[in-house]
Amino acid sequence: MHAGSEHSDSVGLACPPAEPAAVTHPPLGRDVLSKALGVVGVFLLLTGLFLAVRPLQVDHVSCGSVYSPNKGITPMQCDNRLDQRMNLVGGLAGGGLLIALAGFGMAAVRERRTRIDS
Repeated sequence: MHAGSEHSDSVGLACPPAEPAAVTHPPLGRDVLSKALGVVGVFLLLTGLFLAVRPLQVDHVSCGSVYSPNKGITPMQCDNRLDQRMNLVGGLAGGGLLIALAGFGMAAVRERRTRIDS
């Protein structure tokens, strides 16, 4: 070995650099889809709840809301509007709940699969 030489006469002391372990990530589309479903579901659920407590008026007559009709007794012209609002609230809240549960369920299944695969 020459003076100032950087080469070593010892063989096998230096280890080759280890390759990084392969990390598998779920496809980005699934992550975005589950978050989007969760956000849309929660939004629809909150919209349905908002409409349930918002009071109605028909021909300048206060009908109350789906959640609390006006003192429990409503004029006949309010019945049809309250029934329509109740169907809308039920559809929005029920659909929102199902969509949010689907989004959260997808996220939970994906998380479980990544833990099992690891």
